[in-house]
Amino acid sequence: MFFADIHTHFHQRNSISILNAHSSVESVHSRGIHPWNVDENYKLKIRELETDLQHPFCLAFGEIGLDKLCSSEFELQRKAFIQQIELSEKYNLPIIIHCVRASNELFQLKKEIKPTQHWIWHGFNKANLLKQTIENNIIPSFGEAILKNEDLRNELVNLESDQFLLETDTSTFSIETIYKMVAQLRNQSIETLQQEQISNWYNIFNSIYYKLI
Repeated sequence: MFFADIHTHFHQRNSISILNAHSSVESVHSRGIHPWNVDENYKLKIRELETDLQHPFCLAFGEIGLDKLCSSEFELQRKAFIQQIELSEKYNLPIIIHCVRASNELFQLKKEIKPTQHWIWHGFNKANLLKQTIENNIIPSFGEAILKNEDLRNELVNLESDQFLLETDTSTFSIETIYKMVAQLRNQSIETLQQEQISNWYNIFNSIYYKLI
C-alpha cells in the first residue's frame, strides 16, 4: 500500500504524493505563487499561472498563503492570495497553504470568502492553533515537526482520522518515518493509518483522485 504525501518538494518512492512544482510536469503536482514570490507584478504572474492550473496532473493550488516574516509586502500577499483562492474555486482545486504569523488573517479570510474547496495548512507546527484551525474547517498537514514537537504530538493523538494529513515538504525524513511516528503515537498499525490517509484523499479530491493511479 502506498503512503499518501500531501505536499513534497521531491519525488518520493512508495508514495502517492503531490509535488510542489514551479512549472507543469507530467506527474501529480500543485502550482501556485508562494507568498515569498509575490511582488507588484503578481497579477501578471497569476494570469500566466491560470493555464498551468488546467494541466491534467495539477491536483491542487499551492503552496499559496501569507507570511509576515518574509520580505514581500503583506498587503500584496493578501491580494494575491485572494485572487488565487478565487481561481481555486473556479477550477475546483483544493489549496495548500503556507501561513507564518498570519493565522488571524487566514481565519478571517476563510470566514469572509466561505470557499467550497478544501483548505490544507501544510507544515502545521502550532499546537496552540490546532483547535481553531479545525474549527475553521482547515485541515492541518503534519510533517517533520511531529517528530520534534511534543506539544504537537499530544494534540495529534486526540484528532479524528479524517482531521489531518501527512507530508514531507522539504524534510530529509522519509514519509515512511513520519507514518511510523504517527502510527505509534495513535496506537495503530501503519497499514490502518495508510488506509485512513488514502480515504482522506478520496474525500478531498473526489473524482480527480483517479488521476493519481
